[in-house]
Amino acid sequence: MNALIRARELAHSDPPNENTPVFRELLDSLERGQPVCLNRLYDLGYHDFELALGALKDWRLHRFGFVPDPSREH
Repeated sequence: MNALIRARELAHSDPPNENTPVFRELLDSLERGQPVCLNRLYDLGYHDFELALGALKDWRLHRFGFVPDPSREH
């Protein structure tokens, strides 16, 4: 979950840096269930690219981690 928190901080950083729009677009796309342009992520430096991938993993874990497993209800 740390990567998602850091990505949110970067997306809303003041003053914004050169990657702020990329992280803002990524998080907006995830929250709205819309497509994200992966080519924008490829333009990030290695550290920020890894942060974006970590944010994707954290978001998915958070989103699907709390869905009850129907097979366990019986």
